[in-house]
Amino acid sequence: MNSIWIALSYIKGIGPKRIKKLYTKFPNLTLTDFKGHKLDNIIKLVGNKKLSESLSDIELIEENVSRAEESIRLHSQNNISVVTISDHRYPELLKKIDDSPIALYCKGNLDLLKTSKSIAVVGTRNPTLKGEMMAKRISKVFSEKGYVIVSGLALGIDTAAHVGTLEANGKTIAILANGLDTIVPKENKKLAEDILQKNGLLISEYPMKTRTFKAAFVQRDRIQSGMSIAVCPVQTDIEGGTQHTINFARKQKRILFCPTPLEEVAATRGISKLLKEGVLPINNSQDIITIEKKILKHLMELTNTDEIDLEVENGHQLELFD
Repeated sequence: MNSIWIALSYIKGIGPKRIKKLYTKFPNLTLTDFKGHKLDNIIKLVGNKKLSESLSDIELIEENVSRAEESIRLHSQNNISVVTISDHRYPELLKKIDDSPIALYCKGNLDLLKTSKSIAVVGTRNPTLKGEMMAKRISKVFSEKGYVIVSGLALGIDTAAHVGTLEANGKTIAILANGLDTIVPKENKKLAEDILQKNGLLISEYPMKTRTFKAAFVQRDRIQSGMSIAVCPVQTDIEGGTQHTINFARKQKRILFCPTPLEEVAATRGISKLLKEGVLPINNSQDIITIEKKILKHLMELTNTDEIDLEVENGHQLELFD
């Protein structure tokens, strides 16, 4: 565990992008580097006079490191692991985005961090009954094919995605917009417990005692798509929180796919727009095969590996939403 990265995040104004820039240049950065000749290179890379003063204040850096180490101990006492960007367990896909979280606070099955074969299933908090059924079935289908299902533990589509995965005995990751000492929304406390009990994982970029705030949900959305090779918005209006995840998916070059709406209501207007824009549809077994082939090929490209089997089993001979 390299507490220096958490310590740097305590410096006002530095932000995850600048810390990521430092990590990319100096992946093995230590406290000692702030006392030696490397400091000049660190300051030059950051390129900000006020931040340079903070980075040159060795007492401040040492104090922040002690604070970070104490935070790590406190989280460990509460069964929460702290995985920094320098940790070998840090998700490979998430590390590739511009504003990777500097630290992930994780509770549950840490082995799920190692898989890049993840799909985010997301959507409105106010879905139709058919929308909930779609989210469950999509999650079941892909979890049965070995994918980890990522979502945000929100009411509505997120809940259906997690539940559908658990019903299929699959693995699911919930990304929260607050510290893991509190479950938000409180209605999903039992669901969070079920996720942990069934070898799933809860993740937040925020330490304990951090309460939800508006921007945190948007930041959470970038992690949902960033951890996933593909994103499936099931139902969403033209505007809304799900649109943030869709925008992040596009920026991060993730594959987008969604089901054709079975009804024209507010909750499906955003999906109809996506399909008109050329987003991949998922409605039947042939669509699943087409999507998975694209997913595996894209995964091979992003992870720079040729060890991924591109053969796709046709194991779901059904109309997905019959």
